[in-house]
Amino acid sequence: MDDISDIWDAYVLRASMIGTEQHRWRSRGEIKKVLYLEQMQKIDDHAYYCLVFAQFDNFIKTRFRNLIAIETATANGSTRAAWKYLKGNKPDFVSMIELLLPDHPLIHERVRELYRDRNRIVHDAKLTLLIELWRIVDDLKYIAELIDTTLPTPEAAP
Repeated sequence: MDDISDIWDAYVLRASMIGTEQHRWRSRGEIKKVLYLEQMQKIDDHAYYCLVFAQFDNFIKTRFRNLIAIETATANGSTRAAWKYLKGNKPDFVSMIELLLPDHPLIHERVRELYRDRNRIVHDAKLTLLIELWRIVDDLKYIAELIDTTLPTPEAAP
């Protein structure tokens, strides 16, 4: 998840540069240029959101593969068969979160919202969402830390 921090740093730098330019054009009364820069910031917000979410998506899929490896090595009977089934039939993204963090319904709902918004941007080409990237980054980092503190490591499997 270090990449998310680097992406956040790049976003902050870029937003600062756009803000400086907006201030400069506003002081000159160039409202059209200010509005143009506002649109560029909105595009950046959506693009950085997708980039951050892609990193989180990769993190979740990696942790889910680790969980399957552990469970297929340690579970017995029908539980083991269920994990083997999951290994060959990848569940949807939110279901992976539910299996990684089974006792966290508020997190499941938050990920469902974030995933829905990501799909709106990527598949519907919608650039109309109000994106608070700092909050999204904080939420994704928190979820990742929670997974890493609750999920056994692959070395724990016998």
